[in-house]
Amino acid sequence: MRHQITFIFLTFSFILLAGCGQAEREQKLAAQQKQLIQQQQELVLKANELALKEAKLNELSKSMDSAHIKEDSLKIQFPELTGKWDVTMNCTQATCSGSAVGDTKTESWTFTLTGGSVIAQAYAKNILSRVYIGKYQDGILQLSAQTADITADVGAQINVYLRQSNDSLSMTGKRTIIRPDCQIIYNMTLKKH
Repeated sequence: MRHQITFIFLTFSFILLAGCGQAEREQKLAAQQKQLIQQQQELVLKANELALKEAKLNELSKSMDSAHIKEDSLKIQFPELTGKWDVTMNCTQATCSGSAVGDTKTESWTFTLTGGSVIAQAYAKNILSRVYIGKYQDGILQLSAQTADITADVGAQINVYLRQSNDSLSMTGKRTIIRPDCQIIYNMTLKKH
């Protein structure tokens, strides 16, 4: 009988120990499943981030392609634009002091194309005086000045409107300088070097 009690006790202990081991294994398995779920969620987040970055790159690529298309179409419309031009400006209207109707200015401008935009660097006596940035729209080259010298024409808005001549080697147009209290208008003639 004693052997039976010992046998039952050992069997019961073994079952309890086996059951405890089972519970411990189930806890480890649950922890591993939880870790796998967390890793899957992180992978989904990373995949979403990559998809967003890919979409942004595709959008940037398309915009760059369209900028090249605009630049290429501008080169087709106006193949002689890039390069150096001699510029003569005659004042036709002046309400600002220091300027008078009949004043004449000469400059040298260098035109370049960047992503569908036109950039013109204006040189007076071989010194960069202004940078004009704009676009060619509806047959008119529309430029706005960015001054190279921050003290020059403070508060002035300077715009240029040019039209290509039939020969593609000359342009005519107007340059307006609008200050808070006055304005100056020049007729412009540009000839390609």
